[in-house]
Amino acid sequence: MRKVIIALVTLIIIITNINVIYGLENDYIVRIRVRKPRQENEQVKIGGNNFKVLNFKNSLEEELCYFEGKEIAVRIDSYYDQDNNFQYFNAYSNKVDIGPYHLKVDDYNYNSYADVLNRIEELSEQGIRAYPYYNSQDFEVWIGMFVNESEASEKKRQLKSEGIKTDIIKDDNDRIIIYDDLNNVIFAYNNDYNIFISSFDNDLEKNAVNVDGKKYRGMIGFFIIEDYKLVTINRLDVESYLYGVIPNEMSPSWPIEALKAQVLAARTYAISNINPNASYGYDMVDNQNSQVYRGFESEQINSNQAVDETAGEMIYHSGSLINAYFHSTSGGKTENSENVWTYSLPYVRGVDDEYSNISPYSTWNKIMNTDKIIEKLKEDDNEANKIYDIKLTEISENNRILKTLIETDCENIEYQKETIRKVLGYDFLLSTWFDVDYNNKKTFVSTCDVNVDNNEEDKEMLKTVEQKSEDKIYGKKAISADGIKEIKSENASLISDKTKEETLTYPSEYYFNGRGWGHGIGLSQYGAKQMAIEGFTYDEILKHYYSGVEIK
Repeated sequence: MRKVIIALVTLIIIITNINVIYGLENDYIVRIRVRKPRQENEQVKIGGNNFKVLNFKNSLEEELCYFEGKEIAVRIDSYYDQDNNFQYFNAYSNKVDIGPYHLKVDDYNYNSYADVLNRIEELSEQGIRAYPYYNSQDFEVWIGMFVNESEASEKKRQLKSEGIKTDIIKDDNDRIIIYDDLNNVIFAYNNDYNIFISSFDNDLEKNAVNVDGKKYRGMIGFFIIEDYKLVTINRLDVESYLYGVIPNEMSPSWPIEALKAQVLAARTYAISNINPNASYGYDMVDNQNSQVYRGFESEQINSNQAVDETAGEMIYHSGSLINAYFHSTSGGKTENSENVWTYSLPYVRGVDDEYSNISPYSTWNKIMNTDKIIEKLKEDDNEANKIYDIKLTEISENNRILKTLIETDCENIEYQKETIRKVLGYDFLLSTWFDVDYNNKKTFVSTCDVNVDNNEEDKEMLKTVEQKSEDKIYGKKAISADGIKEIKSENASLISDKTKEETLTYPSEYYFNGRGWGHGIGLSQYGAKQMAIEGFTYDEILKHYYSGVEIK
């Protein structure tokens, strides 16, 4: 234990010096949910160079504890087998070896980690293994990982006979346990998104933590959501965060001015989304739902340079940070914000964007069969067995779809703006700038009673008769022995002087021909690339895509 206390003092000195030498470049701190919540084997392997646990409650940094080692494991306080595999709620399974019942030693709490360690050392001298628990205010001494209350009660009776008073702590799905590399519990704490684990990486010369083999700058925290999902949160300064964002949002081989424009958009977006009161304890996620962030190993020299050379710069309109939306390719025009989402933003106005036409996504073509579309509609809680038509009923002044109407055998389904992309798939409909065509088209000729003479009036009527159109058969009028009727059946027979053809009356495939990739709002990344190639600076690029903004 004396070695532990000496190591604690040494580590505090090291960390203090680190903070002096490698302090944050600004005061902006972001919290990013990295990876997906665990659901099967609810644990995370953490690597580093010794660890300390910090509490950032009320924005104040408080050191809770530290421990030596190169690797630890963090997991939900629950049921596990001897191989540490999560057993969900199965407390009575023969596979369960570890459980969420514990014994609290003594009937009082401790104000400091040092006091807890002293009590744990006393118990250790009696042959009893204990560990510290932090309840978000102070410390307690706990014993055991029992699978049920009966097992905990038996241990409680044994300890009582040795003069040690304990109380049973029952399962409540709201605790996190930290293990060392020998699978011994070394710290436990109440579910709290203000608590983070810090380490020091000699390669980075900075605080950094290895999460399941992937290195992140800053610190790592954990939070339990929906009872049995463990969220991993990376807490770091915004400039370090951008190092791991920019090369994943724009190729680092692109011109430096384009990279700088991307940096300002990403920095402005990140800081605009800082939310200290976020219910799940993080501001953004690490995928395209926020910005793609892949940590230290994705960093590149050119993109880091773009971050450093624009440090702290952001995009403002009328003195306030903008919502700096960006997308891959506009297709030739960007869009007004209200034509994609709800609100009209004065700095997000559609602009001509011939620069983005260098993109391989400037035009695209997709095909989806009717059965697949019906499947997508049903996944969106619609009733449909047949689709008769897809109509684009309203289009914006910048060519994007505002309303899509799908006629089915059960009901007509209308989708507004981007919703059609969500339903059919964002990877299928790359944008809302598209038109729709289909197969099973037939040629129709209008007919009427006409006597063709040589006068000019009859010649004009003949031209009208000879006009043809291509369309689906469903809904057309047909002349039968019983009169003129509308075709509503699934199949129809088409008879000519040469053959009889059986065909579906509605399309079996739809063709989507579109332009651009993304929502079309704000900065076009391919457009920024071309503008930089043509000699525009990053501020000129940004002012082209965001109306009336200033950089500061």
